[in-house]
Parts: sequence; structure tokens; C-alpha cells
Amino acid sequence: MKSVLGAASLAAAILAAGSAQAAKIIAPVSVTASAGTAGAPLWVPSRMIDQTGLSVTYIPGVTEFEDFIAADPTHAYAPGTPWLSSGNTTSAFLTFDFGQVVRLGKLAYFDDPRTTASTLRLSAAGWTGAAFDVLDPDTHPARAQVFDFGFVETRYLTIEITGCNRPATGGGRWTGCGIGELVFAEGSPTAAVPEPAAWAMMILGFGAAGAVIRRRRPGAAARMA
Repeated sequence: MKSVLGAASLAAAILAAGSAQAAKIIAPVSVTASAGTAGAPLWVPSRMIDQTGLSVTYIPGVTEFEDFIAADPTHAYAPGTPWLSSGNTTSAFLTFDFGQVVRLGKLAYFDDPRTTASTLRLSAAGWTGAAFDVLDPDTHPARAQVFDFGFVETRYLTIEITGCNRPATGGGRWTGCGIGELVFAEGSPTAAVPEPAAWAMMILGFGAAGAVIRRRRPGAAARMA
């Protein structure tokens, strides 16, 4: 009986492992900002998705998000590396276009040290959205703040950034919003669909369990006799 349970457990474990898929980084093709920009070409919205200033770069659709984060990426502030909105702004809406419908679920946020921020609110058509409080450490270079928002299937993702232009004791703050870099990754539905390889391994596992049961049947019949 232990052999049967062991084979079944092995099959279940293999199935679970096959169902879990690594999250690849997905890059938007463009981004627009409702609050504009402090000045082109240095502070335009595309700066927050073009990897400028990142210590660790990635290849969209190839690099795994977990590997990217494990490398401890940072974003260095310099003219032309972050997005800065127009001045005297307390919030802004950012609309990201991924070029096609994609499945999103994770986000790495790199703070801009010359601006303030308190909350990121994510939304998309047909999705209830998610909101995250962000840290504002003013450290340079900035480290990634990672947020997992589950699963949304969309082409356009909107992020509202709030808490900009707050008073700061250190001075030297920009009076608008700013973001160093944003890195997006795939999301997974709650019930993952097993890959074909996982199904095959599960079938083999249950086949082994069946073989054990068949081998045990003659002995059981003899004892009954």
C-alpha cells in the first residue's frame, strides 16, 4: 500500500511542479503620462521602461522575472534615466501599451530619489485593479520594490501614482511626479493548466501505482483461499 501511495504522491508532485510556470518579463511598447514631462528629451515617459539606468538589464519574453530580481538590480539617477512629470503636480496617470493582449501579474518599481510618491493604483478594462503603498527612501541608487497583483489579461494597463510633490526636509525635490523604472512580468491564473509534459509524467506515475496493485492481487487471492 505504501508503494501505491508513494507512486500517486510522486505523480501529484510532478503535476504540481509542471503546472507552475516561471514568470517572464514583459515590456510595454509605449507609455503616456497625463501629467506630461519636465522636458524632452531627458525626462520623457519612455525613460521609465527603456532600462536606462538599470544595473541589470533583461530581454523581454526571455529573462525570468525571479532571476532578474535575484540579481539585485538597482536604478541609478542621472539626467535622462527617470521620467519626471511637469512641475507642481501631485498625481499622474500612466497608460502602458503592450502592443497586444498579455497576461500580467508582477511589477518591480524603482523609486526616483528627487520626487515623492505614496501609492500606485493599477487598473485595466474589466479588472477590479490593485493598489500598493510604495516606500520613498530617497536612496541612490534605488532598489526594486516588488508587487504581485495576481493576474490580469489586457493590452493596456493604467497606473495612477499619487503622493507627488510632498514637502521634504532635505530639499532638492522636484515639484512633480517621477519614476526611475518599471519592470512587468507575467501573471498566472489561480488554476494553472498543466503542461503536456506534466500530464505525461502524471500518467506514468499512476501507471506505476496500477502496476503495484496488479502485482499485489495474486497474493491477496491466495491468502483468501
